[in-house]
Amino acid sequence: MRQYLLPETGAFRKVNMHSHSTFSDGKNTPEEIKAAYKAKGYAAVAFTEHEHIIDVTHLTDDEFVAITAYEYDYNTCKTCPSSYAGHEAPPTFNFKECLHLNLYAKDPHNFKAVCHNPKFVHCGNSKLYRE
Repeated sequence: MRQYLLPETGAFRKVNMHSHSTFSDGKNTPEEIKAAYKAKGYAAVAFTEHEHIIDVTHLTDDEFVAITAYEYDYNTCKTCPSSYAGHEAPPTFNFKECLHLNLYAKDPHNFKAVCHNPKFVHCGNSKLYRE
């Protein structure tokens, strides 16, 4: 007998719970991300920039929710050089040996990062953001 994990009826929404904009290493601005996902029928996107929270509350409207969040990177390799091609990063940061934890704010206006190390904030390290 087939067992369903979700009810067969209900109001379901398409949501992306992990994205990066030009505020970290993404290729698109938050506004461009919203437009692209809305065009594909998404109701919400979590903006999970590396190591810092950005205010995207202005993107929330009657048809779309911009979720306040961020990605905490835990580096398990303390002596390895960075392997993130084309990007400047601290010399001990190795993305091959890195754990990523996405943290979501219960309140969209809460911008407190509970796990924050300013040494690893790469604000605007996207090539397109720097040009």
